[in-house]
Amino acid sequence: MRFDGSNALCTKTAGEFAESPPPAAPTSYVQVGNYFFNISWQDNSVNETGFVVDRRTADSDWQRIQTVVFAGGPNTGTTNGPRYFFVDKEPGSVIDEYRDGVYCFRVGAYHVDATSYDEEICKPTVPRPPLNFRVVAVGYTNVTLSWRDNSNVEEEFVLRRCRADIGEDDTECLEPERIIASWGANGSPPNYTDMTARSDQSYEYSLLVRNASGQRNVRVTATTKPDPGDEPESTEPNLYFSGSITLTPFSVEPNRSFTVSWTGCNSGATSTGDFHDKLLLHKYQTEGSVNERSIKNEPVAPNGCYVNEVEYDGLPEGDYFLDVLLDGTGEVNESREDDNNNSYGFMVAPGD
Repeated sequence: MRFDGSNALCTKTAGEFAESPPPAAPTSYVQVGNYFFNISWQDNSVNETGFVVDRRTADSDWQRIQTVVFAGGPNTGTTNGPRYFFVDKEPGSVIDEYRDGVYCFRVGAYHVDATSYDEEICKPTVPRPPLNFRVVAVGYTNVTLSWRDNSNVEEEFVLRRCRADIGEDDTECLEPERIIASWGANGSPPNYTDMTARSDQSYEYSLLVRNASGQRNVRVTATTKPDPGDEPESTEPNLYFSGSITLTPFSVEPNRSFTVSWTGCNSGATSTGDFHDKLLLHKYQTEGSVNERSIKNEPVAPNGCYVNEVEYDGLPEGDYFLDVLLDGTGEVNESREDDNNNSYGFMVAPGD
C-alpha cells in the first residue's frame, strides 16, 4: 500500500504511471482556392486528445493556426480544418493585399505526452494576374501589347487571341482561341507584338498565368486599321517602330542609371526624313510627364532605319511608363494607335 503525500490512499500501481504511446499521425489534405487553402485530415489514432494545424513559408518558422480539442473523447473520420486565407481583407470590402507565395502546412494528433505529425504539404497560391495589360500600338496587321508581371509563383504565361465581335456589352469570340505566344516562369517580356493579325479586324487578347494550383487571366480588345488598298505610295517620311522599346539593364533599380533605346524606320518612297523623336516619361497615377526629351535624328533614307538611345541618371522606386513618338513635333496621341507612337511600362524596384 502506498500514499501520495496528501494523506489519501493511492491506488495506482507503477505501471499505470507510464506514458501513453504517441498517437498515430493523421493523413492530411490541402486544397487551394482562389484566395485560400482548405486543410482537412483523416484521423488514424484512437488515443489523441485533439489536433493541431501549423503553417510556415520559406521565410518563416512554423506557426500554430488552429488547435482542435475533442471534449468527448477521440475523434473518428475526416475533419474539416481551417480555411486559411492568403488574401488580407475585411468583411464586405475589396481585396486589400494578395500574399503571393508557397505555403506549407502540417497536421498533428496530440495528447498530453506527445504530438505526431503527418508529412508537411507545400503548395503555391494561385498566381496573381498581370497588371496594366493594355494595347499600346495598333497597325494594319500588327498589335503591340504591354503588361507587368505581378506574381512570383507562376509556372507559365500563355497569350491567346481570338477574332472578336465587339459589342456594347460584351466581346464574343468568333473563332477558337489561338495560342500565339507562351513563356516560362518569370520569363515573359513586358511587351509583345502580334505580327499575324489581319487588317480591319477586331481581336480579343487573353494573357493567362498558371501553376499547379490554378490560373488567372486578363483580357483586352483591339481593332487593326483598314487596309490602305490602292492609295498612292507616300512621298513623305512614314515612320514606324521596328521591334519594341528596350531598357538596359532590363531590371531597373532605384537611383541607378539605365538606357532606353528604340529603332525607327522610314517607309516613305522618295523622301529623306529629317525629324525629331519625342520621349515622355510618366509615373503611374501621376498627372503629366516626369521628364520630356527631344532627340534630333540624322536624315533617314527611304526604307532606312535608325537607333536612338537616351540615358537616365536614375529614378525613385515606383511604376513608370514611357511614350515614344517618332517625329514628335506634335503631341503624343493619347489613343496610342498610331504606327509611330509606342509605350513601354516598367517598374523601378530593389534587386533580389
